[in-house]
Amino acid sequence: MEKKFKFSVIIPVYNVEEYLAETIDSVINQSIGFKDNIQIILVNDGSPDNSEKICLEYKEKYPDNITYVKQENAGVSVARNNGLKYVKGEYVNFLDSDDKWEPGAYKEALKLFNKNSQITSVIFPMKFFEASNGNHVLNRYYKEKRFIDIREDFSYIKLQSCSVVFKSEILMNRKYNSKLKISEDARLVTEILLDNPYVGVAKSYYLYRKRTNATSAIQTSTTKKTWYLDTPKYCYLYLIELSKEKYHKVIDYVQFLLIYDIKWRLSVNPKLVLNEEETKEYHKMLREVLKNIDDSFITKFPMMTNVEKIFLLNYKYNSSEIYSINDDDLCVDDIPVCPKRNIPVLFDNFLIHNDDVEIYGRMPKIKNVLDEIKLKTNKGKEYNFDFYELDSATKITRKISPNNSLEYVGIHTKIKLKEACKLKLFGKNKKEEYEINLIFSYASILNNKFNRLYLKTKNFIIRHRNQKIIISKKNTLRKSLLELDCLFTLLRKKRFKSFSYRVLGNLYKVVKTKPIWIVSDRIQAAEDNGQAFFEYLMSKDIKDKKIYFDIGGNCGDYQKMIKKYPNNILRHKSLKHKIMFLNADMILSSQADNYIYNLFGNGKYYIGDLYHFKFVFLQHGITYNDLSPWLNINSRKIDLFITASDRERKSIVEDFKYNYPKENVVTTGFTRYDKLLKKDVELKNQIVIMPTWRKKLVSEIDLNTGLRKYNPNFKNTEYFKFYNSLINNQRLLDVLKKYNYKIKFIPHPNMMSQLEDFTANDYVYFERGNIIYSTEFKQNKLLITDYSSVFFDFVYLNKPIILTQFDSSDFYEGQLYDKGYFDFEKDGFGPVVKEVDQTVDKIIEYIKNDCQPEKKYEERIKKFFKYHDNKNCQRVYEEVNKL
Repeated sequence: MEKKFKFSVIIPVYNVEEYLAETIDSVINQSIGFKDNIQIILVNDGSPDNSEKICLEYKEKYPDNITYVKQENAGVSVARNNGLKYVKGEYVNFLDSDDKWEPGAYKEALKLFNKNSQITSVIFPMKFFEASNGNHVLNRYYKEKRFIDIREDFSYIKLQSCSVVFKSEILMNRKYNSKLKISEDARLVTEILLDNPYVGVAKSYYLYRKRTNATSAIQTSTTKKTWYLDTPKYCYLYLIELSKEKYHKVIDYVQFLLIYDIKWRLSVNPKLVLNEEETKEYHKMLREVLKNIDDSFITKFPMMTNVEKIFLLNYKYNSSEIYSINDDDLCVDDIPVCPKRNIPVLFDNFLIHNDDVEIYGRMPKIKNVLDEIKLKTNKGKEYNFDFYELDSATKITRKISPNNSLEYVGIHTKIKLKEACKLKLFGKNKKEEYEINLIFSYASILNNKFNRLYLKTKNFIIRHRNQKIIISKKNTLRKSLLELDCLFTLLRKKRFKSFSYRVLGNLYKVVKTKPIWIVSDRIQAAEDNGQAFFEYLMSKDIKDKKIYFDIGGNCGDYQKMIKKYPNNILRHKSLKHKIMFLNADMILSSQADNYIYNLFGNGKYYIGDLYHFKFVFLQHGITYNDLSPWLNINSRKIDLFITASDRERKSIVEDFKYNYPKENVVTTGFTRYDKLLKKDVELKNQIVIMPTWRKKLVSEIDLNTGLRKYNPNFKNTEYFKFYNSLINNQRLLDVLKKYNYKIKFIPHPNMMSQLEDFTANDYVYFERGNIIYSTEFKQNKLLITDYSSVFFDFVYLNKPIILTQFDSSDFYEGQLYDKGYFDFEKDGFGPVVKEVDQTVDKIIEYIKNDCQPEKKYEERIKKFFKYHDNKNCQRVYEEVNKL
């Protein structure tokens, strides 16, 4: 075919009306000259938005340069393959429809092609824009070389075809693999480079959009099964076999590419997306890939931490008994992994009570190399660590591994401070004892980024310098000198914001006259245990404390509360809130997310030692599932963990791996239960349906609204079919009419975007507005839910529930937690049903009996809750005061 243009740019178009014009303009504005040199091929992949209108407008404006193709939705690979049929240029670029080019990119590519006839591809470094800025992490390998041979310069890997310009002749008879939805680029580019290893390296940038709403394919890839099952099979293993076929080995370029891509898998839990059989298949394929990667590529890979290297080697060999110490290095088969001093033992938490200090941390399982660890003082005193088991998800590598023995073990020691000293950390095995560097995790106040922070006990100061923990006697002069040193260091490092907060926090301490308690629920809503406890405190008119409630200024509850308590409400992240936070003695919340107990994010590295508060977790709901991967001593310091049942408390202190001291977990009852017992809401002939959410069924979060985006495939799910059939069941509707009942349907907030899919009728209505759950519990006679902990509040009022568990066989496979101690059949407070007709039968039975609870469930309820009075707030207050 006669070449009419220098460049053909293939742009697949799908749902990009917001970005498309900017992308096309970046091609039109190329310095090489658009009209004479560039063809744009727009392939509309059945886009449902207004993208076609934009395409046609550009086609009309530049009819000689723009080719417009429309196809039924078939995916980006098919669209690109289709676009290749219309190429009239000497060189081809596949441009993503939300990205763009720097103006001189194509001109530079042409110069490189003209300068070296051997090259058939030009690769470009990448920069991000929109949600994040800066260089792609792989740009560090793009040295000054203008021409490379990938067989020698293996670190110039390229996983995206969009940032490559190809000679069109090498694309003949090549196609993207349409089976792949993720990594189709990496497969095709590597195929081409294995055949054509000489490459030009440009200096201009390809500009990759990191979308603010996080909806691009890459940003949502880990939520899709294809990322786990298809990419290893059709990309990784395929490229391994292709390299062996062409070069009789897996060349360094392919190994480097694979280890780079696998690195991003270490922090992702496949069980959130895959079922058990699929998870096994995923592990099998990943291990097969790793067998073809030399250990030296893992140990020398510069973008992995020592934690990740050790874990990945353990995972590759399915063993932690593969190491030895040679001279000063931890080795696997005589290949150095890291200096033995740098074996990653992590310190997570320092719990201080008077002059007693408890240290909690983690260490990797490296049998016969690191069997014991201890702290030794310069005065000959030793503190040995004991070990405890962790849930695998508490490790840095999360849950990629199905085998806990490959990962981390918890470590704990207790130090009674009696004198000034310096402590060093040592590892020990049967052959030797050796010093280990101190590493502090993100959960710790002391940290490796800024070694000027210090912790205070009753009589001592704790800090770290030069791989030593330094214990000094506390006095006013020493505290003042350490603080001045900290402030001057912040100024030298130009950390002006952290400097200002330290100054403001310390200045307020001078005028502070009373302990400060800050109470909260979610930032965007109250009406939970936090608000209930705050209102109790306000009703007591406590004079010896300053009590505040923290809430976001943009939510409706903020306006209600500031009218009622104008001097006690803190707008979240306001300057006043930050100063009070740095001087708080208690943080009490129904939430345990990072933003509650770490208001300053990464700023904690520079001011975290000003966090002197005790953290009281009031809880959002009864903990009946295993939440230990999330709520554990290694990830957050909870000084008081409130429970409502002795069985619940037992699960936290004994059954699962939370690892908190027993005295930190108490049974008092939930503060909001006091409000539940108030008879201030009229009971109605009404049933409420409140199912929980399914992570597998929802779309990603829209960062502009904070809500989940609409999932167009939701109507095809078993979840939708069950509940829509239930609320529109004619037999049920007839009984509702006869007995004058209504049903209120309230989806979980994460499912609210799907509410429009359900079919309403005269007897069922949907709640879309601000939901006050305590009102719903009091107002309705019967609750229908599935696994949601809201049923505990409902049965606390001695009301009946029905549990619709139609998907019990796979419910936990996609959730963020594991099944706990509570058995719905043996321990539950209502009948468990699986089918719609069975559910209708039970609802009708309850309606005919005026929704009276069954005796066997009443007995279970009484047995489960320790207290059934209105003194829960009082008991919590007493426990908090003990702190």
